[in-house]
Amino acid sequence: MITLEKIEQSNQEQKEKEQLPILFIYRDNDLFREHMPEIVNNLQAWGRKAEAQVFPQGTKKEEIREWIEANQAELIKKELITDDTVGSQFRREMIRDAVTNCYEYRLQKELREKGTKFVADLDQLFEDATRRAALGNELNDTISDMEKYNRERLSATEEYEKVIFVAGKGVERIIKQYLKKGGDLPRQVYVFTNKIYDHEPFSYVRGIEAKKAGIDYSDFSLTEEHFEKAGELVKEWLVKAGIPKEIIRIEGNITREITRMSGIGTWFIFDRHNIKKRFDDDDKSYMTYEHQSIHTSKIHNLRAFVLPFSDFYRTAREQGVLNVDQQEFCDALNKTFEKVFIEQPKKSKK
Repeated sequence: MITLEKIEQSNQEQKEKEQLPILFIYRDNDLFREHMPEIVNNLQAWGRKAEAQVFPQGTKKEEIREWIEANQAELIKKELITDDTVGSQFRREMIRDAVTNCYEYRLQKELREKGTKFVADLDQLFEDATRRAALGNELNDTISDMEKYNRERLSATEEYEKVIFVAGKGVERIIKQYLKKGGDLPRQVYVFTNKIYDHEPFSYVRGIEAKKAGIDYSDFSLTEEHFEKAGELVKEWLVKAGIPKEIIRIEGNITREITRMSGIGTWFIFDRHNIKKRFDDDDKSYMTYEHQSIHTSKIHNLRAFVLPFSDFYRTAREQGVLNVDQQEFCDALNKTFEKVFIEQPKKSKK
């Protein structure tokens, strides 16, 4: 006899069969190394098949691209989640659709046609979790729709402005709370714009404009004006947080000269791709510590804040500027992944 219980059990089994395995593909960094193994384990405990392809920190993009080309068969009928670095290698060649006359990325199109789903950007998921922990529930709730965004979906100026609002509010809140609790004002603040477009929120500008021009994201040329605008925007965030505008300087590269002249009371703000272990004569950029151990003592008592915002949150916490409990961040991170991979799929199948 077929009972209601058996029907419900059969329906549940069918839903589980319909779920594609989850595959994370990313280049390792401090943030991912600390949290991703637990995320994968949690997803498995929640009943999802999940695994990760992890490229060692510092792996060249060419090597990642070669791996993707050689392992396309392993990517079919999977839910793919990539970080910005790996994701850019899926977006290298654009083709025009003969029917819609719209541009698409060739490799993504081919994989989608074979049943692959590009679910989310890993950097964006960490951004979502960071905002949830750092901004508090009230502010986070006002921007909850941001959790579904990634670079491909962002195509309108007003959507980009929402991302800027979120990142700016996060930086403002962290510094404002630090100063409110008696933290010392910096003597000098340097905002370095080199590579600032490598990550959100500024990478969205590049993605939007490249899409409009019908060219590949990595082929879009940024102008000096782009970098000036980005620097001014970060400066605006800092001023709103309570930093006097007179002490904020906007520079391109982190140079040996600037580092030597700086000292106690100086803040550096820069994209994480600027981090180097030695002086590079080719691009004249310089950083005096390794990403694995960001401490003020490593860089002549400077305070170094790394972008994007998920790294800003972490470096602020490591240097005592942000006193958010680590467990809050872990809980927010688990909630973000649970929402994307457990709650949302359940809703779509009802």
